[in-house]
Order: sequence, then structure tokens, then C-alpha cells
Amino acid sequence: MVAIALNSNGPQAHVQKSLRKRSSLATLVAVTLVAAATSLGGCALFRNPDSLHLMKAEEFSRQEQYDKAIEEYRLHMRYRLSLEKRPEWENPFFYLILIGDLQLLQDKPDQARATLEEAEKQGVDVNLVSDRYRSLAHWYEKKGDLDTAFSILKGRREHDPILFDAMLDRIAKLIVAQADAGAGLPKASASQPQGRK
Repeated sequence: MVAIALNSNGPQAHVQKSLRKRSSLATLVAVTLVAAATSLGGCALFRNPDSLHLMKAEEFSRQEQYDKAIEEYRLHMRYRLSLEKRPEWENPFFYLILIGDLQLLQDKPDQARATLEEAEKQGVDVNLVSDRYRSLAHWYEKKGDLDTAFSILKGRREHDPILFDAMLDRIAKLIVAQADAGAGLPKASASQPQGRK
């Protein structure tokens, strides 16, 4: 085999540079077309028809059209449940977690709680469900309903005692502080010794 040395300024180098530019341009055009098709809802080549409801649900969520998003999540979940051949690890009831999140965004905590209970009954991962119960308790805490927040946490404590206990402790302190303020008791400060005087 004979090696030919190419002059970096010769015609071969010019052809190589031209080919690289065209290749880069072709790549850029292809990426742009894929991005455009995807942003317009995709075309048959770029989207999986099985996930149409999921894509709609995510888009409605971004647009804060939560009722429509919830309906699309439910349709996607029903579709996934209807499949005879789905991965063994897949639990389509996972989408109940997302539905519960949207219900909280709509200020519908009772519906969110019922949805979380259903997710739990349907075997959704206990860690995911526990996380959402903490979110639900936090929602009540922000609204000033400390007793309900405390009750939710206490009822689910066994799933994650460390995280739930930290929230329970914080909320219990708030409840005591509210009770003390309502009774006209002075707040304890860090400089006041507790116990003996």
C-alpha cells in the first residue's frame, strides 16, 4: 500500500473541507426537521401512537389545563392496562400519582387523597405514594390546616418513619405554638430556660 501525502492547501484538502461542511449542514437540517416534527405533535415516523394520550396529558399539564390532562392520563392508563404484552415491571396505575399531583394543583385535596389511596391499593411503589402523602400534608400545612396535615402523616408514618417523623415534629410544634398563642401564653424563646426558673 502506498501512502500519499496530501497538501493541506491542495485540492484534496478543499474537497474534504467541502464534504465536512455539507455533512454538517445535512445533520443540522435533519435535526431541525426532527425537532419541528416533534414540536408539531410529531408525525408517524417520530411518535409512538401508543403514547398519544400520554403526550396529550403532558401538554395539557404544561398548559395548566388540568382536567383535560387528568382525562388523558386516565385514557393512557386504561390503554396500558388493556395490553396483554406489557413489561412485567410496568404498573400503569403509576399514573394515579400524576393525577393526584394535578388534583392538588387544582386545590382538590380530597380527590387527591382518594387517588393516592387507589394508587396504594393498586400496588404503586410505596415510596412514591409516601412521597405524595407528604406533599398532601404539606398542602394542608400551607393552608393552615395543621390538624389534617398531622393526621395524614400519622396515618402513613409506618411507610417512612424518619421522613414522616420530621414532618410530624415540625407540625406538632406549630400546633402547640398556635394553642399557646390562642391561650395568650408567651412564646418560649431560646434565651429562656425551660423547666426550672
